[in-house]
Order: sequence, then structure tokens, then C-alpha cells
Amino acid sequence: MFEQYLLLLLETKRLAKEARSRGRRCHYTEDLKLQCVEFYEWVKDNGGTVEDAAELLTVNRRTLEGWIELTTPACECGSFCPCCGKENVA
Repeated sequence: MFEQYLLLLLETKRLAKEARSRGRRCHYTEDLKLQCVEFYEWVKDNGGTVEDAAELLTVNRRTLEGWIELTTPACECGSFCPCCGKENVA
């Protein structure tokens, strides 16, 4: 697990550095976004915050929060929640 997270940190740092050198935004694959959210969950489980995870990942905090929101089920009820009317986008 730690090796996977270290590789993720190196990859996100490389992408950020490359984007900065070109004066462009980073473009993350869906798989990389999911890995970042999984890393955030691990950081949170170990007493960290979303700010901590974002800093380690070299990702904007609000960007990471958006990925977390997109991968979090709206409700435990399933793909569409009849009780709250929210749609599960995960």
C-alpha cells in the first residue's frame, strides 16, 4: 500500500511540475482521480485533513474536494435516492 501511495505522490508531483513549466493546468485521468480520493481516505483515517492530502498530492484543495464529492454516494439508498431525491454519481 505504501509503495502505491508513494508512486501516486510522485506521479501527481510530476504532473504538477510539468504543467507549471508549460503554464498550463494539470489533466488527471479518472483512475488517477480515484487514487487521489483513496489516498485522501487513508490520510483521513490516520488523522489528517483534506488540506494535508491535497498538499501531499500537489493538488488544489478544492479540486480534491470536488473529486471526493463526485465519488461519494449521495445516499445509502442506491443510484437514486427516493427519500432525498439525490442522484448517486459514483
